[in-house]
Amino acid sequence: MDWAGLQLQWPYESVESDFLDIWDGYPAARQRIVDRIDSLGIHDVVILTGDFHTALAFEVAVPANELSFRTEGTLGRVPIYTPTAYDPETGAGTVALEFAIPSISAANFDEATGREVAQQLAEQLITELSPKPGLNLGVPNPHMKYANLSDHGYYVLDVRPDSITVDYFSSPILERSTTETFAAGFRKAAVSNHLQTADAPAAGKARTDTPAPAGPPGLGTATSTVSGPTVLPVAPNPYRQRQPREVLTAGGRHDDHRSARCDRPAAPRLPYGAAGGRTVHPVGRAG
Repeated sequence: MDWAGLQLQWPYESVESDFLDIWDGYPAARQRIVDRIDSLGIHDVVILTGDFHTALAFEVAVPANELSFRTEGTLGRVPIYTPTAYDPETGAGTVALEFAIPSISAANFDEATGREVAQQLAEQLITELSPKPGLNLGVPNPHMKYANLSDHGYYVLDVRPDSITVDYFSSPILERSTTETFAAGFRKAAVSNHLQTADAPAAGKARTDTPAPAGPPGLGTATSTVSGPTVLPVAPNPYRQRQPREVLTAGGRHDDHRSARCDRPAAPRLPYGAAGGRTVHPVGRAG
């Protein structure tokens, strides 16, 4: 994504620097993936993205525009978005599609910025920016076909031999509710990489597959009550693997357990988005 803080007086560098733990922070790696897909002529590539807590739909075309900068009076240094060979009207120049899923209950942009600000940001992502009369910066993300930074929900992906369909649904989280709302829908035909919007969700399956069992077969569950703090160990346990070393002090040689070097594999990492990770610490908390 590109700049979306213009009307909120957020500098370009400030906004972009806050989003380096997603693909925006890895432009070279992203370009290599896109070039590989394009050079091999691979069709019907669909990228499913999570952990950003927003609903987004893209035609993956890199570059979707050319970025340059110039100084504009009191605005300072501003970005200029120039169209490329990618055609947002026809999808020409698109090599893949990408769909980001919103969160079900975790915080979205509106919980962090307020709903009004989040809606302004979503609007600025996909429309032409004109901060003052006579100055047109262009469209930051012409390849982004949908941006919803506020609503919670999920999407349904339907893959068929001749088409791919994605339907977004949203529901309230601050009150009990059994209802959901169709937020947006997108279709693509086989081989084509151009997204078409839909006014209603796709029809359900004529035959629904048997759902997975509620619990793994042959295993049971148990509930117990504990009092006081509980420590959940993570293997490998570095404390048990510590090797004491012999050190020389004024009082003679002895084994120093406190300063012993911990020769062990790195702590395991949990997936956290496309480009990040959270380290699981042996005792305490993840962070």
